[in-house]
Amino acid sequence: MRTVFHTTIDGYEIVTGFGDATVDPVATRNAVEALVQLSPEGQTHLANIGEFVTANAAKKNAQAAWEAAKAANDRPGAILALSQIGAYAWKMEDLTAQSVPLIAAVEAKRRELMTTAAIYLGPGAGEDLIADADAAALQAKIAACPADQKTCIDGTYVTIKN
Repeated sequence: MRTVFHTTIDGYEIVTGFGDATVDPVATRNAVEALVQLSPEGQTHLANIGEFVTANAAKKNAQAAWEAAKAANDRPGAILALSQIGAYAWKMEDLTAQSVPLIAAVEAKRRELMTTAAIYLGPGAGEDLIADADAAALQAKIAACPADQKTCIDGTYVTIKN
């Protein structure tokens, strides 16, 4: 996205220059985070986090059951609770290993969206936002403009009287 600068002379909007459009970092970050969470990569990662949280809670419950069984001298209950603790610990380790490529995919999606879904600051007076291709076409028109004329924002040429 580019910014085209222009000024009004004799009722014509004359192009005076070009610049890079300025990205609004806060609005872009907020929009990108929402889009990342809705993306397939984000949904998979959130599901992984949900499973991890559930396994962690179950492991804590098993630890509490083990403490209770140990305090009550319930050997079978303690053995069962210890096996559950181990199973949930293995599940959490597996989910952690799965999360590494998921995090990489989410970060790649975030980087992609930072450019493709960028939100630009609104143009000021005498400025307009235009697509890169439109800016290139307008710059080509300016380069081809006769010396005694000026280029308007719509790409037409006009002669300005001093």
